[in-house]
Amino acid sequence: MEEQVSFDKGSYDIAYQKETLERHSLNFNRKTEAELIAWVASRNEPFAAYVKRLIREDMEKNKGSL
Repeated sequence: MEEQVSFDKGSYDIAYQKETLERHSLNFNRKTEAELIAWVASRNEPFAAYVKRLIREDMEKNKGSL
């Protein structure tokens, strides 16, 4: 008879995220940055993908200036 090993997926996911991911949040002021909120909402790609693409484009544009 095989011994069943207990696996807590929630704990595993938390440990994985802690080890491999880094979170950066971005807040928008609804009163003073409404145009930015509208612009982001109008994009046809997820917010994170949009921001990452913009960062990569900026990195490519500014190669060697780090």
